[in-house]
Amino acid sequence: MKYEFSLESTMFCGIPVILLQGDITAESDSRIKEAWDVALQYPSEVIAFEFSRTKYVNSAGVATLLSLVTRAVSQSRKVLFVGLTAHFRKVVELIGMTDFVQVADTMAEYVAGFGPDQPGKDSNPQ
Repeated sequence: MKYEFSLESTMFCGIPVILLQGDITAESDSRIKEAWDVALQYPSEVIAFEFSRTKYVNSAGVATLLSLVTRAVSQSRKVLFVGLTAHFRKVVELIGMTDFVQVADTMAEYVAGFGPDQPGKDSNPQ
């Protein structure tokens, strides 16, 4: 079953958060990149993607996210992935993206213990 993609941009404790919902595919590429460009306008060194309402991410969706992570690294920004499903967390780990992104279960958890001025952490250490 295909779930319609939507996104919303918000702030949490000074961190831009892109809330993703539905299926992340090639069709969502331009909207995700537009939201990213808006998030870059804020002075935060961290930009978060919130995945708790994401149903499916195909290879094109992963490629979009990977391209933004690459841009973030080149711009000395950090990327935070929040609310990953167990399956997508495994995908992120398998392709090595966790070497370049921080992962937390919730924004509140990240801010409380591992905020932007502290070293990153994966909330699911191996």
